[in-house]
Amino acid sequence: MKTLSYFSLLFAIFSLLSCFGCKETPEKQIVGTWKIARIESTEQIADDQRIAYQRIWDEMKESSKLIFHNDNTVETKYGEQLLKGIWAVSRDGKTLILKMQEGTTATYFLKEFAPDKIKYEENVDNIRTLITLQKQ
Repeated sequence: MKTLSYFSLLFAIFSLLSCFGCKETPEKQIVGTWKIARIESTEQIADDQRIAYQRIWDEMKESSKLIFHNDNTVETKYGEQLLKGIWAVSRDGKTLILKMQEGTTATYFLKEFAPDKIKYEENVDNIRTLITLQKQ
């Protein structure tokens, strides 16, 4: 009976320890193709500007795609435009940085990071927006 308890305990410990490696790092989770699922402002936008922003956001949701590769390269597609660069997630997992070949760098503040969903905040034209990406 003591042997059975000993093996049960060992099995339980082994199971717990093996699960510590189960959680993928953000660097592994981000690899793949992502589409914009939702864009929302975190600030008040004047009615006349809201219509213009909404058109742009709808177009972005329809035609944008981000492809993160294992080698830390990234491709962003917006309609017919294709941009390439490199990506990195900060050590604390709170920011995503894209450095594009044409010289721009974008820093996104991660609000939620799951295997199939990323939500980040960005500031464009002094308008803070929350963007939700869905993995394809």
